[in-house]
Amino acid sequence: MNYCEYDIKNKILNLLEEHCTEAKEKAVLNYLPKHEIKQQIQGLLAEQGAGDEALYKVIKDIILPYSNNLQSPMYMGHQVPPVLPLAAMLDYVISSLNQSLVVSRMSPVMTLIEQELISFLTQKIGYDSKSGGTVTSGGSISNLMGLVCARNKYFPDNDLSDAVVLCPEESHYSVKKNAFVGGIKSENIIKVPCDENFKTSPAELEKIIIDLMAKNLKPFIMFANAGTTSTSSFDNLTELHKITSKHDIWLHIDAAHGGSLILSKAMSHLIEGINQADSISIDGHKMMFMPSGMGMFFVKDENTLKSCFDDIEAHYLYNDTEEIIKLSKYSLQCTKRADAFKLWGCLLAYGTDFFAEKYEYLHKMTKYFYNQINKSPLFEAANDPEFNIICFRYAPKGSSLTNEQLNEINFNLRDRVNNSGQAMITLTSLNDIIYLRATLTNPSTNEECLRHLLSLLFSHGLT
Repeated sequence: MNYCEYDIKNKILNLLEEHCTEAKEKAVLNYLPKHEIKQQIQGLLAEQGAGDEALYKVIKDIILPYSNNLQSPMYMGHQVPPVLPLAAMLDYVISSLNQSLVVSRMSPVMTLIEQELISFLTQKIGYDSKSGGTVTSGGSISNLMGLVCARNKYFPDNDLSDAVVLCPEESHYSVKKNAFVGGIKSENIIKVPCDENFKTSPAELEKIIIDLMAKNLKPFIMFANAGTTSTSSFDNLTELHKITSKHDIWLHIDAAHGGSLILSKAMSHLIEGINQADSISIDGHKMMFMPSGMGMFFVKDENTLKSCFDDIEAHYLYNDTEEIIKLSKYSLQCTKRADAFKLWGCLLAYGTDFFAEKYEYLHKMTKYFYNQINKSPLFEAANDPEFNIICFRYAPKGSSLTNEQLNEINFNLRDRVNNSGQAMITLTSLNDIIYLRATLTNPSTNEECLRHLLSLLFSHGLT
């Protein structure tokens, strides 16, 4: 059976091209209750296939119409960007070739491309030639690898009874989940308070470390943020590094969202000191506009990563007399997609300035929206945004509404706007206050779109 000769292939590709061409003008969401979607796909699978046309019909009539339209400039929801069309095509190449980057014998070209990508980006970070890294499925796994490296360094005997993980109050939820996976007791996962701008407090971190050490506990890793999930706030990385290095603590920077600013000279001040970190997470499928899932893990000293897995034996893989590249020795994964190729290919075609211009524009639009909110008597912002996420809420000035009442109004307001299909936003809770949250990831979003969003929120807030 020759899969490449399926007629359905061209039909689906043509359908996708038509959909993407028109997507900017379409609704963000054609809302349909989940039970109605389920009714349309339920029972379609059986011992005997229904044929290519049945699949084509599902894509055309269900999947494309009722999926979130990330190409719309009114999509300001989660941290999932519209994909670069070139990256989508390169993803097709990756899937078609199906190279596994376990050892270079299985992927003679793509293995070298991943190494070249990691080398290029470590230079952008400011690491020296001792550094290294690996492509992962995303920030959660990259954060786990930071934990594994630190644990392997400080607790080689795996006695974790006194081991403590430090993380900001605004940490991504994967930090706590990974600590559980890594064998850390829940009471030994300590959250460090943040300031009014949702940045980790260096002074509070130092106090906590001194207190823990007085109790004969060993804080061995500190997770810092370069672009928090809720507000895209950036920790003072230089100050945090001074404290962690003084107390011999591994510093891991969760830069899944903001780490891509290594490509922007104009905005690199937000990640000043990132090159001092022991390890870093950066997501390609966030602000590098790559298809999911693609993350990256970087480490200042490649040997600390290699030592975690170097003694693993697999005679069915590591059995060559000639030298081969063993990327699986630097990763939690065995089978590894050649996901590096889609980012490497886009950087090759477009260069870093292409990405930098997008970041600077999205930051400009976010600041414009922040100023519009400040001018309005109906809305208030949680903080002055540093990058491309802004949290705000409907809170009329002079209103007698309590925070509990405002929380309920804003919670419902998010649903009303999203279900209308005219825009999509999310919400978050900061200090027990519900805020609406707009993430600007689409370079097509302009001032008119942002004014329209405020108008929608106002009209739906009155209903």
